Amino acid sequence: DGQVSFKEFKAMAESPDPAEEDFLQGGIPAHTSESIALQQRNEQAEKKREVFTRCVQTCRMEKEDVYGMLKMVKHKHSSSRSLSHESFYVGYEDICELMPAASLLSRSDCRTIFDLLRGGEETIDSRDLITTFTNFVAGFGLEERCKL
Repeated sequence: DGQVSFKEFKAMAESPDPAEEDFLQGGIPAHTSESIALQQRNEQAEKKREVFTRCVQTCRMEKEDVYGMLKMVKHKHSSSRSLSHESFYVGYEDICELMPAASLLSRSDCRTIFDLLRGGEETIDSRDLITTFTNFVAGFGLEERCKL
């Protein structure tokens, strides 16, 4: 008949994403695996935003710092004749060296950045680190980001 109970209506009104939840459980939203995965991705993105913003502010990073990181990565791999995708992968210690003003940045922030970017692997692609910083350091236009 199209009517919903008060509990179901209240649950829909209070839900952060009513389009993704099933309210046919007596007003208690039944979380689907898709909505849980979406929530986890959103939480990870928020944490990433928080950590990178804090890092940029603490280190007072500018465009030159990001280009310096890129220069260090390219210099490190300039000795090898054939650059492969794997040659840009770095570990935790390498990330701490790449970070500008690393003395201002806590080891826990370096570890958090490494964990956020590694996706379960033992290393990360240094280009992902640099690209992520271009999203948080002021002055990078879309074309400039793509050229990196």
